[in-house]
Amino acid sequence: MKYMQISGNDRNPAFCSDDACPCGFPGATIPRGEGYMYISKEVVDFRMDCPMEAEAQRKIQRVESHSAQHH
Repeated sequence: MKYMQISGNDRNPAFCSDDACPCGFPGATIPRGEGYMYISKEVVDFRMDCPMEAEAQRKIQRVESHSAQHH
């Protein structure tokens, strides 16, 4: 099993960010250490070769630079 590093925040508590969730807006309170984080398949695919946060930032910069050169 592979893992990827993500930047967190120390906000305590967190709030549900799914606007379609039955908890409604602004989202239910999620105490620190509870709940789940959803990571989309697209993010997992993008991060497959850059599991560390610094590697991901460099990849993002390369992608943005490449995109800017072709527009």
